[in-house]
Amino acid sequence: MNRRCNFLPLKSYVLRHRSTLSDIILILLIGLLSITWFRGNFLIDVGDQYLALSPIKDFQTYFYASWFHLDSTGLSNSSSAAALPYLGYFALLETLGFSLIFSQKILYYFLFTMSGISMYYLSMMLVNKEKNRWVVGLSSAFFYMFNFFSLFEVWRAGTLLSFCYITVPLILGLYICLLDTGEILYVTLLVILLSTVFVFAAVNSTYVIVVFFILFSYLIFYIIQKRKTKLEAIFALKNSIILLFLWFFLNLWWIMPTILFVTEGIKHAAAIGGTTSVFKVSSSQSSFINIFRLLGYWPFSASGWGGDPYIHWASIYSTIPFLILGFILPILALLPFLSKQKNRIIFYFGILLLLGSFLMKGMHPPLGSINKWMFLNIPLFVIFRNPYEKFGIIVVLSYAVLVGMGFGIIYGFLKKYSWQLAKTSILILYILFFGIYMWPYWTGDLIPQKGKISPGAHIRIPDYYYEAGRYISNQSREFKILSLPHQEGAAYNWRYGYFGSDDLLHHFLQKPLLARTINTGSIIDPYLSNLFSLFDKTKLDKNINQLLGITNIRYILVHNDINYFINTPNPHIKAENIKSILETQKGIHLEKSFGKLDLYKISDKYFLPHIYPALGIIVVMPRSYGTTNEKSDIEILPDILSMEDEDVRNGIFFSSQNEHKMEFIKHVINNSYDFKKKILITQEGSKRIYLGPNIKTPIIEFKKINPTKYRIRVYGATEDFPLIFSESYDEGWKAYVMPMGKRWKTISDKQKDAIQNDNLPAGWFYETWGKARISDDYHWVVNGYANSWWINLNEIKKDGGYVQNPDGSIDFELVLEFWPQQVFYLGLLISGLTLLLSIAFLLRPRRKTGSRIGAAS
Repeated sequence: MNRRCNFLPLKSYVLRHRSTLSDIILILLIGLLSITWFRGNFLIDVGDQYLALSPIKDFQTYFYASWFHLDSTGLSNSSSAAALPYLGYFALLETLGFSLIFSQKILYYFLFTMSGISMYYLSMMLVNKEKNRWVVGLSSAFFYMFNFFSLFEVWRAGTLLSFCYITVPLILGLYICLLDTGEILYVTLLVILLSTVFVFAAVNSTYVIVVFFILFSYLIFYIIQKRKTKLEAIFALKNSIILLFLWFFLNLWWIMPTILFVTEGIKHAAAIGGTTSVFKVSSSQSSFINIFRLLGYWPFSASGWGGDPYIHWASIYSTIPFLILGFILPILALLPFLSKQKNRIIFYFGILLLLGSFLMKGMHPPLGSINKWMFLNIPLFVIFRNPYEKFGIIVVLSYAVLVGMGFGIIYGFLKKYSWQLAKTSILILYILFFGIYMWPYWTGDLIPQKGKISPGAHIRIPDYYYEAGRYISNQSREFKILSLPHQEGAAYNWRYGYFGSDDLLHHFLQKPLLARTINTGSIIDPYLSNLFSLFDKTKLDKNINQLLGITNIRYILVHNDINYFINTPNPHIKAENIKSILETQKGIHLEKSFGKLDLYKISDKYFLPHIYPALGIIVVMPRSYGTTNEKSDIEILPDILSMEDEDVRNGIFFSSQNEHKMEFIKHVINNSYDFKKKILITQEGSKRIYLGPNIKTPIIEFKKINPTKYRIRVYGATEDFPLIFSESYDEGWKAYVMPMGKRWKTISDKQKDAIQNDNLPAGWFYETWGKARISDDYHWVVNGYANSWWINLNEIKKDGGYVQNPDGSIDFELVLEFWPQQVFYLGLLISGLTLLLSIAFLLRPRRKTGSRIGAAS
């Protein structure tokens, strides 16, 4: 076995490598620096990180993350299941009684320290035969811990990129050992264990792609080296394929949902901010000179809100002393190429550095047109719209190895003259680069600080957020809350405030919060945009109650603590304006205040349950002679709700939203009902409105089993009817016909012919497998955003899952389920079996055999 990959028992290793042990202890001690970044007992939250403010609740939510029910009226999700181990860490420590601040400090310490240890391992393994390898190992480790890329994108941002960042050197080192020795069982076990950390980064699939690109590039490098010994190259390729398959099946529990939603994820990435513009902005500072100094972070020299600079200390790096220090980095990385002792691994990391730098610079000249062409024409490349962040790991990894070797060369050269001179010189270089040049690490200024307008990242959440969360979440009914004033994100004027991508109340509520419009491409986006725009008026429409009611909104929560300079589309609309408007509305009253949060309740007269049978039907068709600038369907909802004979329980079907099913819809409902035609005239145009007669609706009971599954009991159905489900319309929702069970005691009063009965059975996760389901032809968009199923009793009777009553009516049971959640369950099952089989295989008795010995350099 190759000496550099020889894993000895711990006691033997310590005795043989005492200097290595002292190096690791030094890294562990320096890692304590991360604790000072909290400046006491503050949380660190810059808004885009997955900070579990309510860990147990967040963990439970993300277990069913294929449908994220707490965001507006629900959104399908792609790969958020991969965040479960990360959230599980916080949930476990909360269960054990530790505070969230303590948990975050431990996590930061682990991440910061592990980044150094991981790189130390890789560098020491690569230069295992060199006498001065301790200098290379420590220098690489310190560089990987202290550099501008990790400052901006890992420690400052606090995103899940950090889990990828800390494991990449270790994963690459283990992979090199796998190719060198062929000991696939031992090394694969370590890679499996590492995947429990690396998977945290898989919420963003681009990180996974980048890591596998690094491993694939090394495989190509290795095969080129072994081109004369084809047997070793084939053996390396075989082991790599086995490793890939093992990793794939072990991680199917998050890979399968990600693959299922890959198209949607690309659309979402394309929608946020406009892909090309984001790609261009993120490349604005990424010149080769800045890339070589790792200062290509686009906000580095930019101003934020109200003139506050994004990086308040950035200007010092334009001064001559810091410019000189900045160029120490590329000089140190160049030294290994000038050394007489050529190590083939140097050329690998040199090529990797150049390739990573080219990708990292994005559209910035020179040859920015090539990057732009790849971005626009290569499938899936759109997910790399922020090239500095996505490809930075490649550059920093390469730099760390080369810079470490550069330090080793300097030390070896000076040691020929004086051992003391060599050590003193290295110490001075450490102080200059890792101390003075990287001073924000030591002062804590790498964490965003409070400006004149923009809040800092050190936050302290007021108690009244917890109070409001408990009060609302303790209510048993299913309903939604509208958060005002409207912000596309959130920013608060607390003493230790916050700004980020979502309203922090999301973390403290068990109920959905309609707080923002994010251009996800979802059907709810225009609906919410229109809803929020109504509150920008000086006087609300008289039918605002009906509009809130059909959205399943029970409460309006008004923030009096908004920072109006940040993320607010209409900063002139203050909380005071909204409250004065609400107080004039009939059917809306102030129920309770929590500090700077006011909670207004919508009258039960207008509130509609989460699931209910529609009382009537309205079909909206465009007039053939309508003007070209007529209102969109969503915008005329208030006009429809204001019609004299309109009932709040009518299901409103827009032809434009059901275009591919419209002929089928007309065929189904025209066979049963005669419609009264109206012409709805608006200022911009007109629509044909077809009003159906009232429907004799059955009584229903429903239970929310989890965010992706609902059970519904229908009693006394005598005629076809539309069933409305107030979640965002998605083709993934399916309605299954189940065998009818016994009646269960109700716990809620009947409202609009619907009873929320939490005593209904939950059933098994697989109970819908193989069951008949209502055809997708009967699944329509209703009320501008929601799901509806046309319940055809003849179809129900064909399936046989019903009970006939003496009066001729029938009772039956449905299960509404977001079927992609089943993909997560299936992947979890396969991954669990793979893990058990792998452990059994690794622990089986084996005869000792010789190992194939190879070398990478």
